[in-house]
Amino acid sequence: MNPEQQRIRIAEACGWVRKDESYPYAASANGICKSIVWYSPIGKPQPLGDDAIPDYLNDLNAMAAAEKVLTQQQDFYYRTYALPDVCKDGSGMLAITATAAQRSEAFLRALGKWEESA
Repeated sequence: MNPEQQRIRIAEACGWVRKDESYPYAASANGICKSIVWYSPIGKPQPLGDDAIPDYLNDLNAMAAAEKVLTQQQDFYYRTYALPDVCKDGSGMLAITATAAQRSEAFLRALGKWEESA
């Protein structure tokens, strides 16, 4: 998966909703303007396209918030299997030392939404 696909899948798992919206715009050739609008988990529109969603792969705070949506079973799998597998580190310090990108991959693996790149 490329980084943008990862961000979108994590955002959707966290309750963000992506909609392609159209609205009248006189300066366009057909009088219609189309744009991507993301709606936050609380339903607030964020009309910045894909830039509106958090940067989960580079922001530990965003990943900490994402981890809160995991069920107890998903969280167990995430911390016990997915994160150690992604980090390949037997130090036992994974929760402290894992990068946002490593947490993102492990998060998607725990949800069964990870796809290997071709």
